[in-house]
Amino acid sequence: MMKTRFVLRLAVMLVSVWMLSGASCHQMPEPEPEPEPVTGVWFDLFVSAGAHVGMNPTATYVRSVASLEADQPVIEFTGKAIDITNRFTIESITRGQYYYQVPLEDSNRFVKFHIEHNEAGEEYLLRKVDEEIPFKNVYYPRKFLHGWRGKYLFMLSVDFDNQEYYWTRRRGDNLAISREGREKFNLPAGYGVSEPGLLTITPTNHNRIYYFYSVIDSSGKSRPTLHYGEFNNVNMKMLWENVVQSRLMEELAEDGYAELLGNTIAYDESGNLYLAGLANEGGLQVSVLRRIVTTQATDNYGHPVFDGGWNGFPDPEGKLLTIQYVGNGKMLLYSRNDRLGKEIDSRSHFYSILDLKTGKRERVSCNGVPLPYCTGGLSRRSDVLDGKAYIGVTGGDGPDDCPMIYIYDSATGEVVPGARLEKGYNFDLIRVMKYEEIPVSDDVY
Repeated sequence: MMKTRFVLRLAVMLVSVWMLSGASCHQMPEPEPEPEPVTGVWFDLFVSAGAHVGMNPTATYVRSVASLEADQPVIEFTGKAIDITNRFTIESITRGQYYYQVPLEDSNRFVKFHIEHNEAGEEYLLRKVDEEIPFKNVYYPRKFLHGWRGKYLFMLSVDFDNQEYYWTRRRGDNLAISREGREKFNLPAGYGVSEPGLLTITPTNHNRIYYFYSVIDSSGKSRPTLHYGEFNNVNMKMLWENVVQSRLMEELAEDGYAELLGNTIAYDESGNLYLAGLANEGGLQVSVLRRIVTTQATDNYGHPVFDGGWNGFPDPEGKLLTIQYVGNGKMLLYSRNDRLGKEIDSRSHFYSILDLKTGKRERVSCNGVPLPYCTGGLSRRSDVLDGKAYIGVTGGDGPDDCPMIYIYDSATGEVVPGARLEKGYNFDLIRVMKYEEIPVSDDVY
């Protein structure tokens, strides 16, 4: 038995020596390469039946497509789209390939989900919820503000009864809550916050968290006054706050709840902030587009202030509803011509391009013809990718007048027709989706 063990050990030793000696004469096999990260871009299209969705309880469907170019058949929804009516709202946070929200089916938790191909690779199907994390602070579907700072998702909502704001910071990869808190608004007696406000985190360094909110007295008779300030990015206490002159802006165009569906705040490449709102001119409220130049225009304390001499939306036809920075100094605006109607289903909404360098605003046209007026107020049928805006237009009354996409190139100014959508649905939302790896770390600050 001892001799057998010795022979086995000797054999193992000789094999090891042979392998080591061979390594000096022959190149060792290359390690298996790391798999390539999953990449890609696609577009999620949301439509509704019966009425534009907004806050309306109506049937809502989503379908994902690889392209919005014109060289394809009409994009169909009947029998192919995903019905999200009773599970999820159209108002959702997106990042990469994921959607984040408080779902309709269980409002005591926060979820993260995505849409994937079916086995045949032909359509996308809704997958199970990726993460479900209950929280202590109670949020409701559609009723929270949000912003991203690195891998962290900040959420904030307002308790109007107690005049407090409460917030939650969670990781984007697994939704784990790292911090939660609740703070009082610091306002004089008799004054209170009158709407949820708008939260934004600067994209350049992710360190500055701005909060815009309107204040009104307890009688409710005085005009609201717009305040803005900056939160400490760890404990979300207000570091400072300023009051905006009413001639510059006295209300936001939409609050942060609506920002889940639209866009009323934007940044350019330099990190300058643009905000759509309402100003008081001669006792009347009119839409304005203001900016905060981050490289200058600070008060005596070093806090950023509005550029009082700049308005990107002079002589407005009506309310400014959506702003999106496309690139190359161009901003896409979606607004309303009030003379043609103020309702959500009024065919009075239109797109224009603002040149930030010249201040010139022109209605978007294709082959010299302005894009048709749209129905749908609080919605976002446009999105931006790599300097191009994908602009959705609702269909008309003609038998072949389908909802469709137009594609604007900010580098050339060219507008070309894109894909057509199946007639018979209200076209509500485009989301540009792309794979992204959210960074993972163990820090808990």
